[in-house]
Amino acid sequence: MMRLTLFVVLVLCFDAAHSMPLENDDECKDQYASADCKKAIGDDKWFCEDNKNFMLVYCRMSCGYCVPKPSSPTKDCVDSFGQKMCEWLAQNNGYCNFKKSFMEKNCRRSCGFC
Repeated sequence: MMRLTLFVVLVLCFDAAHSMPLENDDECKDQYASADCKKAIGDDKWFCEDNKNFMLVYCRMSCGYCVPKPSSPTKDCVDSFGQKMCEWLAQNNGYCNFKKSFMEKNCRRSCGFC
């Protein structure tokens, strides 16, 4: 019984570690063209999770599995929704892609839209 419990805990920890996005990743890019990744994802917010092993390798930025390292912001490149909140939203659940219109308006810097 102890071995089974240990195994379950290890599997859950491994899964949790792989589901968290990388912060400010220099290599945060899609291996396929981002337009192709976004077209594949479409309006299906579960597409990335349903195809996670593939998407984590080939469409990691479009699925929100990593956050691009922010470039030097310009004067109008700000997070009007608040820097900490925008950073959290950008790093969790792929909000920069799934809620793009809101994030383009309110979290431009954290999502790398400027």
